[in-house]
Amino acid sequence: MRNPAAGPENALAVLAVIPNQGDRDALRGLFRHSNWLVSFTNSIAETMRSLKESPMAVVLCDRDLPDGSWKDLLAATQTVGRPPRVVLTSRLVDGRVWAEALSLGCHNVIPQPFLASELFPVLSFAWRNWRAGAAAISG
Repeated sequence: MRNPAAGPENALAVLAVIPNQGDRDALRGLFRHSNWLVSFTNSIAETMRSLKESPMAVVLCDRDLPDGSWKDLLAATQTVGRPPRVVLTSRLVDGRVWAEALSLGCHNVIPQPFLASELFPVLSFAWRNWRAGAAAISG
Protein backbone atom coordinates (compact mmCIF):
# COMPACT_ATOMS: atom_id res chain seq x y z
CA MET A 1 0.00 0.00 0.00
CA ARG A 2 2.85 2.43 0.62
CA ASN A 3 5.29 3.68 -1.96
CA PRO A 4 8.81 3.04 -0.62
CA ALA A 5 10.36 4.93 -3.54
CA ALA A 6 8.79 8.11 -2.22
CA GLY A 7 10.81 7.77 0.99
CA PRO A 8 9.64 8.70 4.47
CA GLU A 9 10.77 12.32 3.99
CA ASN A 10 8.17 12.92 1.28
CA ALA A 11 5.40 10.40 1.86
CA LEU A 12 2.65 11.05 4.33
CA ALA A 13 2.62 7.47 5.52
CA VAL A 14 2.25 5.64 8.78
CA LEU A 15 2.97 2.08 9.79
CA ALA A 16 0.21 0.99 12.17
CA VAL A 17 1.04 -1.84 14.56
CA ILE A 18 -2.58 -2.72 15.21
CA PRO A 19 -3.39 -6.41 15.69
CA ASN A 20 -7.16 -5.92 16.16
CA GLN A 21 -9.07 -6.19 12.86
CA GLY A 22 -11.87 -3.88 14.00
CA ASP A 23 -9.36 -1.14 14.86
CA ARG A 24 -7.63 -1.67 11.50
CA ASP A 25 -10.94 -1.29 9.69
CA ALA A 26 -11.66 1.93 11.60
CA LEU A 27 -8.25 3.32 10.65
CA ARG A 28 -8.67 2.29 7.00
CA GLY A 29 -11.94 4.22 6.92
CA LEU A 30 -10.27 7.36 8.28
CA PHE A 31 -7.22 7.11 6.04
CA ARG A 32 -9.39 6.54 2.97
CA HIS A 33 -10.54 10.16 3.28
CA SER A 34 -7.06 11.63 3.76
CA ASN A 35 -3.84 12.15 1.84
CA TRP A 36 -2.05 9.70 4.16
CA LEU A 37 -1.08 6.12 3.33
CA VAL A 38 -1.34 3.43 5.96
CA SER A 39 0.16 -0.03 6.15
CA PHE A 40 -0.31 -2.52 8.95
CA THR A 41 1.71 -5.00 10.95
CA ASN A 42 0.58 -7.29 13.76
CA SER A 43 3.65 -7.63 15.95
CA ILE A 44 6.99 -6.19 16.98
CA ALA A 45 8.87 -8.76 14.89
CA GLU A 46 6.83 -8.00 11.78
CA THR A 47 7.21 -4.25 12.38
CA MET A 48 10.97 -4.47 12.66
CA ARG A 49 11.22 -6.50 9.43
CA SER A 50 9.07 -3.89 7.70
CA LEU A 51 11.10 -0.95 9.04
CA LYS A 52 14.37 -2.54 7.92
CA GLU A 53 12.96 -3.03 4.40
CA SER A 54 11.19 0.33 4.15
CA PRO A 55 11.97 3.05 6.69
CA MET A 56 8.99 4.99 8.00
CA ALA A 57 8.77 8.34 9.74
CA VAL A 58 5.78 7.47 11.94
CA VAL A 59 4.67 4.30 13.68
CA LEU A 60 1.25 4.14 15.33
CA CYS A 61 1.44 1.45 18.01
CA ASP A 62 -1.35 -0.27 19.90
CA ARG A 63 -0.67 -0.59 23.61
CA ASP A 64 -1.25 -4.35 23.56
CA LEU A 65 0.82 -6.43 21.14
CA PRO A 66 0.99 -10.22 20.81
CA ASP A 67 4.79 -10.45 21.20
CA GLY A 68 5.55 -7.78 23.78
CA SER A 69 4.54 -4.39 25.02
CA TRP A 70 4.53 -0.99 23.37
CA LYS A 71 7.66 -0.31 25.44
CA ASP A 72 9.40 -3.23 23.70
CA LEU A 73 8.38 -1.87 20.31
CA LEU A 74 9.56 1.63 21.22
CA ALA A 75 12.96 0.26 22.28
CA ALA A 76 13.22 -1.88 19.14
CA THR A 77 12.50 1.06 16.83
CA GLN A 78 15.47 2.90 18.32
CA THR A 79 17.79 0.33 16.72
CA VAL A 80 16.99 1.30 13.11
CA GLY A 81 19.05 3.88 11.22
CA ARG A 82 16.63 6.78 11.58
CA PRO A 83 14.14 5.80 14.26
CA PRO A 84 10.53 6.68 13.52
CA ARG A 85 8.37 8.75 15.82
CA VAL A 86 6.19 6.34 17.77
CA VAL A 87 2.64 7.34 18.64
CA LEU A 88 0.94 5.12 21.21
CA THR A 89 -2.76 4.33 20.96
CA SER A 90 -5.00 2.74 23.54
CA ARG A 91 -8.60 2.49 24.65
CA LEU A 92 -7.45 3.25 28.18
CA VAL A 93 -5.58 6.54 28.30
CA ASP A 94 -5.14 8.32 31.58
CA GLY A 95 -2.56 10.74 32.93
CA ARG A 96 -0.29 7.92 34.09
CA VAL A 97 -0.21 6.22 30.68
CA TRP A 98 0.32 9.55 28.96
CA ALA A 99 3.16 10.59 31.29
CA GLU A 100 4.87 7.20 31.05
CA ALA A 101 4.65 7.10 27.26
CA LEU A 102 6.05 10.58 26.82
CA SER A 103 8.80 10.11 29.40
CA LEU A 104 9.96 6.90 27.68
CA GLY A 105 10.14 8.55 24.26
CA CYS A 106 6.77 8.18 22.56
CA HIS A 107 5.94 11.18 20.44
CA ASN A 108 2.35 11.32 21.64
CA VAL A 109 -0.67 9.25 22.70
CA ILE A 110 -3.97 8.96 20.83
CA PRO A 111 -7.05 7.50 22.50
CA GLN A 112 -9.33 4.99 20.83
CA PRO A 113 -11.82 4.98 19.26
CA PHE A 114 -10.01 6.98 16.61
CA LEU A 115 -11.22 10.43 15.62
CA ALA A 116 -9.82 12.13 12.54
CA SER A 117 -9.69 15.43 14.43
CA GLU A 118 -7.23 13.87 16.91
CA LEU A 119 -5.43 11.38 14.69
CA PHE A 120 -4.23 13.48 11.76
CA PRO A 121 -2.91 16.49 13.66
CA VAL A 122 -0.85 14.20 15.90
CA LEU A 123 0.46 12.12 12.99
CA SER A 124 1.25 15.25 10.97
CA PHE A 125 3.19 16.79 13.83
CA ALA A 126 5.09 13.54 14.40
CA TRP A 127 6.00 13.36 10.70
CA ARG A 128 7.13 17.01 10.62
CA ASN A 129 9.12 16.50 13.81
CA TRP A 130 10.85 13.42 12.37
CA ARG A 131 11.57 15.27 9.14
CA ALA A 132 13.00 18.29 10.97
CA GLY A 133 15.23 16.00 13.03
CA ALA A 134 16.46 14.30 9.87
CA ALA A 135 17.21 17.68 8.27
CA ALA A 136 19.18 18.76 11.34
CA ILE A 137 21.29 15.60 11.16
CA SER A 138 22.08 15.98 7.44
CA GLY A 139 22.41 19.77 7.45
